[in-house]
Amino acid sequence: MNSNPFQKTGYHYKIVNSRYLLMNGFIMVLHTMITVKTGKNPLHENNFKGVIYMQNIPEVKLGIVAVSRDCFPIGLSIQRRQAIKAAYKGELYECPVTVENEKDMLKAVDDVKAAGCNALVVFLGNFGPETPETLIAKYFDGPCMFVAAAEGDGDLINGRGDAYCGMLNCSYNLG
Repeated sequence: MNSNPFQKTGYHYKIVNSRYLLMNGFIMVLHTMITVKTGKNPLHENNFKGVIYMQNIPEVKLGIVAVSRDCFPIGLSIQRRQAIKAAYKGELYECPVTVENEKDMLKAVDDVKAAGCNALVVFLGNFGPETPETLIAKYFDGPCMFVAAAEGDGDLINGRGDAYCGMLNCSYNLG
């Protein structure tokens, strides 16, 4: 077996630097730098052709979708979602559709896909609708993280939005 994939083209290569990450028993190559040279003497500096830098770390475009149970004010989830957007230091796409039912879920997933999001935060600003919120993970083609709002921020009745209780139900539905 040939160890130089560039041999037929007259190119020689050398792996200069490689970084690896061990995750869940798998080795993941984060990035590799390869020098490429040509000619019979690849060590001669005049034969240097360049450096190939391969990166295996995805460019993440994160989106956030708020969900709301129809018996709670939808404004509570919207207000809490906007507070997260304002506090977040990185790039975060804020989906304008707040999910209360299956039709809203399809609109929200289409919206974040159209915006180019490849990772998603499903945010329970209040209790949340169990079925539509968990279907987001099924229809979105990327990783989804489900999070619930902290209680006691002064909203709703005695600072409660029951997001924690909603997260328990959501976790049960996600299996």
